[in-house]
Amino acid sequence: MKQPDADALLQPHDGLANGGRGYAEHAAGRSITAGIAHLNEDGNTVELIHAEFSAASSGTRSQFRRVFKLHSLLRSMTYESPAAMQSSNGEPETGQGYFGERICQHLMVNGSLIAGVDQPLQLPFAVTYINCPKNERPRTEPIAAEDAFSVLHQLKDIERHARWVGGVLRFSGAFAAGTASVVHLHETPQCEFTGPLEALQFHLPRAVLDDFFREHKGGTVDTLRWPRDRPDETMAALSRVLLAVSRQPATANRLFVDQLGLSLLAHIAESYGGLDVQRTRLHAGLAPWQQRRTMEMMQARISGQITIEEIARECQITPSHFARAFRVSFGSTPHRYLSDLRIAEAKRLMRNTDWTLADIALMCGFTEQSHFTRVFRRLVGASPGSWRQQLALKDY
Repeated sequence: MKQPDADALLQPHDGLANGGRGYAEHAAGRSITAGIAHLNEDGNTVELIHAEFSAASSGTRSQFRRVFKLHSLLRSMTYESPAAMQSSNGEPETGQGYFGERICQHLMVNGSLIAGVDQPLQLPFAVTYINCPKNERPRTEPIAAEDAFSVLHQLKDIERHARWVGGVLRFSGAFAAGTASVVHLHETPQCEFTGPLEALQFHLPRAVLDDFFREHKGGTVDTLRWPRDRPDETMAALSRVLLAVSRQPATANRLFVDQLGLSLLAHIAESYGGLDVQRTRLHAGLAPWQQRRTMEMMQARISGQITIEEIARECQITPSHFARAFRVSFGSTPHRYLSDLRIAEAKRLMRNTDWTLADIALMCGFTEQSHFTRVFRRLVGASPGSWRQQLALKDY
């Protein structure tokens, strides 16, 4: 299958409701549009172009608040080795949390947890980066059962991936880069990999998916499925964004990370879980009082971090509803709008003070001057230093 054109990924679009353009995963009647991020030349994520979700639920209980109520569940997931989870009779005990160090030890591969609850890059599910150059690995022992799904997205071709359930071989064969395999962890599977392996593992507790399904009037998740020979281009694009953000989690904008997490969860729920609710199109923007409160919060937090959930809660709507209504009212995503506010404030400070660029960067919410420079150059077309020099020449 043809990979999406790189230029198409960088184009903004206005959403399906407005005849939008750009690369998005959508099907007739589907309710959720997964956004794609803009990557700058050095591969760092700088902007999520669009993320649109169903606003069918009119309740004031926010989507991410409901998903993150699972903090206690995910925090309880320990990192014991599989051997430590054997019962007295030698049978695997029911366990939770096969991600990060624990899944890497079980699969006998190298890797690390790059996102999840209570991680610097905070998402309502765990993501593990696996990169192992070994050619041969033995077949694993049965994994301890847990009510969760594991989606393994291949970043590079792998010679062979085999899986057994109950001692019966379910599949065995090569997997191309961009494909995905889904494992139901409650089936206590066994796996074997041949050849160098580079992949992202998405660990999705059923409770997280069920909560997302209920938010969108979809009941609960039955199962996750994906054809093993079909590349998932949307997952590939979002995975590239996630890897770019994970390289510098301290500089990642919380609004951006929220939108990225919603995009990943929405894509998996729809494309893997079959979530297909009738879209309730809401073309209205934010009410005047909601716009005022949004601006007050963004201005007050211009030097810090703020999340979609926080603003949506103040506006008494769900984060997905807020993201769509914000776009109608302000003409851009919350993340892009906040970036514009920060750059406008930076310009004011460069014009009216003699502060250093490093100090201005911190005052405008950028954790590093280099991050400030990248965003400024992208939005203004020149570096902060060059812009300040040009301003001085004009004044002279």
